[in-house]
Amino acid sequence: MLTDTGWQELARRGIAMPPATGPVAEAQALMSEAWADPGTERVRLARQVTEVSADCADAYVLLTEEAASTSEQALDLYLATARRAAGAAWARGTTTVRGGRMPASQRVTG
Repeated sequence: MLTDTGWQELARRGIAMPPATGPVAEAQALMSEAWADPGTERVRLARQVTEVSADCADAYVLLTEEAASTSEQALDLYLATARRAAGAAWARGTTTVRGGRMPASQRVTG
């Protein structure tokens, strides 16, 4: 089994990420159930995931695709997901884009 240092080295090289633990692992497990469910249960599970881990982008993607009733609502959900995923970089006014920086003036905001 790899140690934290071992996982960090693999991540630094872009080879692997350590397995998720805690709320992130729980959210991922619930999202696996949600994606596999062919019915309306998947929306309920995705909403439950956002309560477990508000940073689970997959949950917002599923909610956007399955529960948004208007294109404006879908866009709002996608933008909220992008902002959350970008995190601190978004708040600083720059986001890394393919190895470069995108100034705030060039980003789409909603």
